[in-house]
Amino acid sequence: LNILSLTLALLIKHTYPTVWSHPFLYLTSLLSSVTTPEGLMELCNKITSKICRNSSSAISFAIKAVNANYEDGVNGFDTEIEEFGNCFGTDDFKEGTTAFMEKRKADFK
Repeated sequence: LNILSLTLALLIKHTYPTVWSHPFLYLTSLLSSVTTPEGLMELCNKITSKICRNSSSAISFAIKAVNANYEDGVNGFDTEIEEFGNCFGTDDFKEGTTAFMEKRKADFK
Protein backbone atom coordinates (compact mmCIF):
# COMPACT_ATOMS: atom_id res chain seq x y z
CA LEU A 1 0.00 0.00 0.00
CA ASN A 2 2.82 2.45 0.75
CA ILE A 3 4.39 1.86 -2.66
CA LEU A 4 1.05 2.48 -4.37
CA SER A 5 0.37 5.66 -2.40
CA LEU A 6 3.91 6.96 -3.09
CA THR A 7 3.53 6.20 -6.79
CA LEU A 8 0.15 7.92 -6.97
CA ALA A 9 1.44 10.92 -5.04
CA LEU A 10 4.35 11.36 -7.43
CA LEU A 11 2.17 10.83 -10.48
CA ILE A 12 -0.42 13.35 -9.31
CA LYS A 13 2.21 15.95 -8.41
CA HIS A 14 3.93 15.63 -11.78
CA THR A 15 0.93 15.46 -14.07
CA TYR A 16 -1.61 17.83 -12.47
CA PRO A 17 -2.95 19.98 -15.30
CA THR A 18 -3.18 23.07 -13.06
CA VAL A 19 -2.79 23.92 -9.41
CA TRP A 20 -6.53 24.60 -9.23
CA SER A 21 -7.69 21.18 -10.48
CA HIS A 22 -9.92 19.24 -8.14
CA PRO A 23 -7.91 16.22 -6.84
CA PHE A 24 -10.87 13.83 -6.90
CA LEU A 25 -11.65 14.55 -10.54
CA TYR A 26 -8.02 14.16 -11.49
CA LEU A 27 -7.59 10.96 -9.47
CA THR A 28 -10.68 9.55 -11.17
CA SER A 29 -9.12 10.19 -14.58
CA LEU A 30 -5.90 8.53 -13.41
CA LEU A 31 -7.72 5.44 -12.31
CA SER A 32 -9.60 5.26 -15.60
CA SER A 33 -6.30 4.77 -17.43
CA VAL A 34 -6.65 1.08 -18.06
CA THR A 35 -4.49 -0.67 -20.62
CA THR A 36 -3.49 -4.11 -21.78
CA PRO A 37 -0.03 -5.48 -21.07
CA GLU A 38 0.81 -4.73 -24.70
CA GLY A 39 -0.28 -1.08 -24.31
CA LEU A 40 1.52 -0.50 -21.03
CA MET A 41 4.73 0.87 -22.54
CA GLU A 42 2.80 3.31 -24.73
CA LEU A 43 0.82 4.54 -21.70
CA CYS A 44 4.01 4.92 -19.65
CA ASN A 45 5.65 6.89 -22.46
CA LYS A 46 2.59 9.15 -22.67
CA ILE A 47 2.70 9.88 -18.92
CA THR A 48 6.48 10.39 -19.00
CA SER A 49 6.13 12.82 -21.90
CA LYS A 50 3.55 14.79 -19.93
CA ILE A 51 5.84 14.95 -16.89
CA CYS A 52 8.84 16.07 -18.97
CA ARG A 53 6.96 19.14 -20.23
CA ASN A 54 7.09 20.55 -16.70
CA SER A 55 9.92 22.34 -14.91
CA SER A 56 12.73 19.92 -14.06
CA SER A 57 13.59 21.86 -10.91
CA ALA A 58 9.95 21.78 -9.74
CA ILE A 59 9.81 18.04 -10.45
CA SER A 60 12.96 17.55 -8.39
CA PHE A 61 11.56 19.60 -5.49
CA ALA A 62 8.28 17.66 -5.62
CA ILE A 63 10.06 14.28 -5.54
CA LYS A 64 12.03 15.39 -2.47
CA ALA A 65 8.83 16.55 -0.75
CA VAL A 66 6.91 13.34 -1.47
CA ASN A 67 9.82 11.08 -0.50
CA ALA A 68 10.33 12.96 2.78
CA ASN A 69 6.91 11.79 3.91
CA TYR A 70 8.19 8.21 3.86
CA GLU A 71 11.40 8.85 5.82
CA ASP A 72 11.43 8.08 9.54
CA GLY A 73 11.93 11.14 11.70
CA VAL A 74 11.27 13.60 8.86
CA ASN A 75 8.26 15.88 8.81
CA GLY A 76 7.00 15.65 5.24
CA PHE A 77 4.89 18.80 5.55
CA ASP A 78 7.90 20.87 6.63
CA THR A 79 9.90 19.49 3.73
CA GLU A 80 7.08 20.29 1.32
CA ILE A 81 6.94 23.88 2.59
CA GLU A 82 10.70 24.23 2.25
CA GLU A 83 10.81 22.71 -1.24
CA PHE A 84 7.85 24.84 -2.38
CA GLY A 85 9.76 27.92 -1.25
CA ASN A 86 12.79 26.73 -3.21
CA CYS A 87 10.77 26.98 -6.42
CA PHE A 88 10.58 30.77 -6.18
CA GLY A 89 13.43 32.63 -7.78
CA THR A 90 14.49 29.79 -10.09
CA ASP A 91 14.77 30.39 -13.82
CA ASP A 92 11.92 27.93 -14.32
CA PHE A 93 9.70 29.94 -11.96
CA LYS A 94 10.47 33.12 -13.86
CA GLU A 95 9.79 31.43 -17.21
CA GLY A 96 6.54 29.88 -15.97
CA THR A 97 5.29 33.15 -14.52
CA THR A 98 6.27 35.12 -17.63
CA ALA A 99 4.61 32.55 -19.89
CA PHE A 100 1.43 32.72 -17.81
CA MET A 101 1.35 36.51 -17.99
CA GLU A 102 2.00 36.41 -21.74
CA LYS A 103 -0.65 33.69 -22.20
CA ARG A 104 1.76 31.24 -23.82
CA LYS A 105 3.18 27.83 -23.00
CA ALA A 106 6.28 27.84 -20.86
CA ASP A 107 9.55 26.78 -22.46
CA PHE A 108 11.49 25.14 -19.65
CA LYS A 109 15.16 24.48 -20.40
